[in-house]
Amino acid sequence: MKLLIGFLTFLLLPFTFLLGNGDSINQDWYSAALDNIKKQEYHITYSEESGFYQSPNRNNNLRFTYKNNGFIVTPRITETFKTYANDPLSRKEKIKVSDDWKAEFTVLGYGRNGNIENKFEGREFIVDQNTAFIDDKNMKVDYINNEEGMRQNFTIYNKPKNDKGFLTFTFQVKTKERLLVGADALVIKNEDKTEYMKYNSLKIWDADGKELRGWFENVKNYVNEETKQIQIVVNDLNAIYPIVIDPLSTTEDWSVVSAQVDSKFGFSVATAGDVNGDGFSDIIIGAPYFEMGGVDGGAVFFYYGSATGLPANMNVLIPGGTAGIQFGYSVSTAGDVNGDGFSDVIIGSPYRTYNYSNEGAAYVYHGSPGGLESFPSITFEGGQADAHLGTCVSTAGDFDGNGYSDVVVSAPNYTQGQSEEGRVYVFYSSDVGSGLTQNNWNAEGNQVNAHFGLSVSTAGDYNGDGFSDIIIGAPDFNVLTFDDAGLFLIYFGSSSGITSYIFKFGSESSGNFGKSVSTAGDVNGDGYSDVIIGRNSTIDAVYRGVTEVYHGYDFDSENISSLELVQAPDWSADLISSIIVDGFGDAVSTAGDVNGDGFADVVIGAKSFFVDGNFVGGAFLYYGSSNGLESNYSWMVEGTQNNGLYGNSVGIAGDVNGDGYSDIIIGESGFNGAGKAFVYFGSYEGMIDDYPEILIGTQIGSETGISVSTAGDVDGDGFSDIIVGAPNYDGGLQDEGAAFVYYGANDGIDQNSVLILEGNQADAKFGSSVSTAGDVNGDGYDDVIVGAPRKTIGSDIVGAIYLFEGSNSGLSASPNLIIYGDNINPNSNPDFGNAISTAGDVNGDGFADIIIGNQYYGPSGKGAVYGYYGSSSGLSNTASWVLIGNSNEGIGTSVSTAGDVNGDGYSDIIIGSNNYSNGQVSEGAVYVFHGSASGLSKNADWFIESDLDYASIGLDVSSAGDINGDGYSDVVFSAYNSTLKEGAIYLYHGSY
Repeated sequence: MKLLIGFLTFLLLPFTFLLGNGDSINQDWYSAALDNIKKQEYHITYSEESGFYQSPNRNNNLRFTYKNNGFIVTPRITETFKTYANDPLSRKEKIKVSDDWKAEFTVLGYGRNGNIENKFEGREFIVDQNTAFIDDKNMKVDYINNEEGMRQNFTIYNKPKNDKGFLTFTFQVKTKERLLVGADALVIKNEDKTEYMKYNSLKIWDADGKELRGWFENVKNYVNEETKQIQIVVNDLNAIYPIVIDPLSTTEDWSVVSAQVDSKFGFSVATAGDVNGDGFSDIIIGAPYFEMGGVDGGAVFFYYGSATGLPANMNVLIPGGTAGIQFGYSVSTAGDVNGDGFSDVIIGSPYRTYNYSNEGAAYVYHGSPGGLESFPSITFEGGQADAHLGTCVSTAGDFDGNGYSDVVVSAPNYTQGQSEEGRVYVFYSSDVGSGLTQNNWNAEGNQVNAHFGLSVSTAGDYNGDGFSDIIIGAPDFNVLTFDDAGLFLIYFGSSSGITSYIFKFGSESSGNFGKSVSTAGDVNGDGYSDVIIGRNSTIDAVYRGVTEVYHGYDFDSENISSLELVQAPDWSADLISSIIVDGFGDAVSTAGDVNGDGFADVVIGAKSFFVDGNFVGGAFLYYGSSNGLESNYSWMVEGTQNNGLYGNSVGIAGDVNGDGYSDIIIGESGFNGAGKAFVYFGSYEGMIDDYPEILIGTQIGSETGISVSTAGDVDGDGFSDIIVGAPNYDGGLQDEGAAFVYYGANDGIDQNSVLILEGNQADAKFGSSVSTAGDVNGDGYDDVIVGAPRKTIGSDIVGAIYLFEGSNSGLSASPNLIIYGDNINPNSNPDFGNAISTAGDVNGDGFADIIIGNQYYGPSGKGAVYGYYGSSSGLSNTASWVLIGNSNEGIGTSVSTAGDVNGDGYSDIIIGSNNYSNGQVSEGAVYVFHGSASGLSKNADWFIESDLDYASIGLDVSSAGDINGDGYSDVVFSAYNSTLKEGAIYLYHGSY
């Protein structure tokens, strides 16, 4: 018999940036190649320095050191350097990304009732790429290190001999941090309650798939203050072996933080549908207090989904532009209102003033092949002072069955006979113009301060008649003697519009029934959409939240105009907390089907959820089934900051990564005073999570592909090869960098056959630049050069260039030559090697030459460019040609061969100087130097400046080949314009 225990996945915030470009590279291959490079960084390797096996985990900022009976985990880095757009390799300012903490996990063994019958005594550590295992005669420990984290699995070969009592698996944790152990969670925190690791939602099942009861248990007899023993206790009575134990961790798959304090980023979140028609769902995030064009003007941020999930940076930002209007207070998909096949969105701005003060407005933006359009196609106005139209917005689905999506918008402070009674509008769509018409239907609260429409949503098709329905909440509605008892109403769609509705009253004073409403999807699979409603409960003087679900059914909406629901809810949940005001149910939403079982699931926010003396907030996921929602939540995440308001908004994100499972989005508008939004991916196991997010607002990732180039034919087999740089690659040393060489073959390039060239010095940024060098020694094999602009000698950053020469067996992993920046000028500022290129053969001797830029050379930032000539013995480490720029010019930003622009048989070079100023600030300049029998000319043979302030021409330069076929090489260079950043490309033809 074998007992399988899948245990502890160690995770942090997952972000990886892939940057790069290339000419004529097969994109399918290229994507696979980069994916392979990323995976290699997660390989488990032996460290000569420590004497142990180790593996970095960049995606989660962790480093694991493996022992025979466990492992040690620490942050991979605790600080990094702030990045500047005009100097991505700057070392000017350090920023903290993590506390310096450490935890040591030791496997002790297993038995029953806390006794260790079989002590684990690991033998040889066996490694295979990113996996490893170690075993003894009783059990085996497996390790798997990948982007999701490091997972440790246990296989127990022999069942404990003692049959009485529960199975207990015992391990030891040594850490100076706080270790909290609950029945379903194990958490490591610091004294400030920042969570470093967390494990919850313990899942245990046997070979027949039967769930078993299990829990974490803290062993009371501590070894010392820093070392505690933990057990996983399993009731395996009548279980069929093997048994799997799997605690799920909790962390977002994607998150983004606002760069502006008090912007309330994440106050509203929603799926945007697929606004650009690429097959992936997109998301929309509101920040109603964002300042861009006016204080509290608000803004809305869009992130487009893709096969790799969501991007780190927004794709579209729409600012409110006017102070105080709180644009983005509410956001939602609008469905496809104009029938063009692209999803549209609707945005609320409840304090907008047009003809009336604070009347409010709602805006509909159309999707298109290029994404969201820049301006709204239609604007709905409140039409009354202080109506606050746009407080809530939502798609209404296809309410009238004409094939076009409709929208619902509320103005909860609207007054029509009763002060602040509230009004809700439904606007119908068609194929005419913008797709929407004004004010097709509306209803009012008909009671003072009812605030009818404080929550609105599509209800799906609640009665199964083929028309979408809507649900409206009026949480401040008074019922008999119960003030603010609240109510909700479901209005049924039809071909003739709204003709009937059902409603239900709250039954407690201050119960605020209907404070949140949403479709729940079809949680029980009966073919009818269900609804979910939030309310408060004041039973026993505890003011906690309650959430209820009402299943849809075949209501005869054609013959019954209205009906009061009197039955109990089909499902309800609360947190049974003694803490007043947990906020459970303040935000509710369908989650879609996150685990792919065919039943809709729901997500519930509790923005005031109380943990360890702090109102950190939380979000809870409940799975659907044939019987409806499960009684207990299957997944939950707590916030990390007191009053951070995690869970103040929740919603379905759609399927942002295209894996077939619904994803969810959660807002935390008080995070760091600025706000944050999280996306969690669904999977066949349900919600996929990682934890914790300690890398916030920093540049992470190996930056694989930030530099790419042909390598020429380094092995002489007649096929071209390529080289890819990854300056932050961690192969055992932090950010040492690497370059990956892929060999060509008759069937293309095999991404699984790669030569890894490494910097072998921490923070050297090896791979910041890569290029073919041509054949510098004339042996018939092309050579490559790799830049490491942060290479040090002693404590001095001097930069370096590495030359790797080709041969019939390809490149060697060791360089043939290293050229250091200090060999040219020991006082030059570090950047030597950030710009490198083959120069072609500038002196016609039959050997290829190279060119190197150093834009920060000299105390006054003149910049410099160096030419190294090839020979039968290869390159010299002394420059044959040197060009020094003017004061503060920074010449050498970019360098390249220009080909032969004047047709004299000698290669020429092109140099960019994007900070050049001569009458205009940072206008930029580009130089061309001709080759000759004596090498490069001393003075520029061609020169151009932009004559425009901040145009910054010369940021990138290159040969363009012979564009017009006249026999002369042409050149191309860029100007990105550092003010407006619209950018431009210049092409100049060569000539005699």
